[in-house]
Amino acid sequence: MAKIYNLPSSSNRDPEREKIRADVADFIQMLTILKEKALGRPVCPPDLLPIDLRSLAAPMGLRIEEVYELDGTGSENLRTERDTKVAGLFNRETRTITLTKSESPVQRRSTLAHEFAHAIYHCDPLHLRQRVARASSGNPKAHLAGRIKDPEERKADIFAAELLMPMEFVTKATIQRFGASIDMTVPRDDLAHYLSSATKRKIEPRRLAEMPQYDRALLFTEIKSFHGKEFVPLVELFDVSVEAMAIRLLELGLVN
Repeated sequence: MAKIYNLPSSSNRDPEREKIRADVADFIQMLTILKEKALGRPVCPPDLLPIDLRSLAAPMGLRIEEVYELDGTGSENLRTERDTKVAGLFNRETRTITLTKSESPVQRRSTLAHEFAHAIYHCDPLHLRQRVARASSGNPKAHLAGRIKDPEERKADIFAAELLMPMEFVTKATIQRFGASIDMTVPRDDLAHYLSSATKRKIEPRRLAEMPQYDRALLFTEIKSFHGKEFVPLVELFDVSVEAMAIRLLELGLVN
């Protein structure tokens, strides 16, 4: 069965990702303190979801602004590829992250988390996030295929995923909804039945087993019930795109 893209293995130690996760844990602790101060009581992980990125900006000494068109805002001298658009910009001198209102709210959240990473890890005076223009068509395969491969951009993307969808939070939320790691590589009548009911479309067990792994993971991102239980869909809980949520489930080995 062909894969759409290469996934990092959650079973292999990745020092860079582990360092990012440690840094994200510090941000989660900061959010916990801020939330407890605001509520006047102890909080648990569900109280922190979706991750409130904007409350982190002030402690980081960052200002956030939004404009309708970013291409003409501080990026005139930055060359971009013909088939890309500027989704976000971090100006180190002014400590300002600029987002474009032409992006959807979940895309802006992703871009903001991405620019946080540049503020933390990288030293260039300007960082811009480019998004492949054809990804706006809603084709997830085009979005994945068009991702920028620059090491700094890759690190920023990893940081964004870890911050928006912390590993322990995603693991716990997924297991609460669907049980332990879901193996769909062999036909399963029960799983096909539950997914058919949740998605309101007929899914045959063999067809489910033959789906590309990314398409299988997508099935679990937006459904509101499973095996008689109702819950907040994962994409709403974490306030991310279905594409990002599906990739995260695969990265963590929660769906295979």
